[in-house]
Amino acid sequence: MTAADGTFAAEPIPVVTRWDAYRAEFSENSDQVHGTTATYDSVDVRTRTMAITAAADRPIAANGETVTLTGRVTDPVDGSPVADEPLEALLGGGVPKPVRTDSDGRFSVRLVAAPGPDSTGWSVRGTSMFQDGLYASGPLALPKDTRTTLTAYRLGGDGRLSVYGQFRSPYESWAGYTTDQTVLLEQSPDGQNGWRKVASTTLSTNVRVSFGLGLTTKGGWFRLRTVGTSMYAGSLSRTFHAARTSTRVLAVDATPEPVRKGAEITVTGTVQHDLAGWKPLANQPVQLRFAAWGSKTWKTVAWGRTNAAGRTSLKARTSVDGTYTIVYVGDASHFDAAGKGDYVDVR
Repeated sequence: MTAADGTFAAEPIPVVTRWDAYRAEFSENSDQVHGTTATYDSVDVRTRTMAITAAADRPIAANGETVTLTGRVTDPVDGSPVADEPLEALLGGGVPKPVRTDSDGRFSVRLVAAPGPDSTGWSVRGTSMFQDGLYASGPLALPKDTRTTLTAYRLGGDGRLSVYGQFRSPYESWAGYTTDQTVLLEQSPDGQNGWRKVASTTLSTNVRVSFGLGLTTKGGWFRLRTVGTSMYAGSLSRTFHAARTSTRVLAVDATPEPVRKGAEITVTGTVQHDLAGWKPLANQPVQLRFAAWGSKTWKTVAWGRTNAAGRTSLKARTSVDGTYTIVYVGDASHFDAAGKGDYVDVR
């Protein structure tokens, strides 16, 4: 209300933002006055320059790990502490967390790393309009989550294990690596412990890339592991078991020896597989292969099958000196096997 001399004093109004505008209005319709009048004014904020120092307790943080930011706010003129000053801290593009300085101008805040698109670094800034230049930031690697997926595998009869997979980041449809990603094929004796690298490959294209790698093995427990970098976290595929049954060809014998050129020769042998001990491998296809003396090239000269005892007998015509052997080409569950060659002198 106005006083007798027409003056008035309003209740204090909080200053919310810089350059706030205020309006005072008088309006009345009486015998004494009639109409409305108003006046406007604005207020500026006088800021205070402050200095801030801050640091993170680690250079890299995986998803879900806690990072502690500590620092101090002081007057840059005399170095005196600035107490009870409101700040907010954040990691990468995460959600800011409020914190205030203590009586010595110091602060400490714990933040949980939550990597996402373009997330990197840490920062602390002032939140009061009366502050000036109150900002600090620094490097902090926040590796993005990844997925290493096993898409297919095959263990051939020759012992060649071929493994195929895909490496991707769920946060991005495409992007280039700043550092290469290394994928390891690891093997374990029991599928749980003792993992060791048996093969590897390097990815250097984008965040959604298919890959393949392999090795020669007798089988076992395997998994894929992508090695983490500062840009992308490491990840594991599911564990898988690749196995075939071991086989062998025994007692390869070519008769007669020596043999007349153009005459028929008979080669015998036995095929077995390891089923908690070596047992006959019955009714399986086998090949008779021949390599001429001085040659490293083997040619298939006859075909046949094993009997119930795993034995086979194959015949071929002779032409030159050379070595004969019997080869079992494994099926979907057996490894290939070749017997020890038997040299035949042709006269």
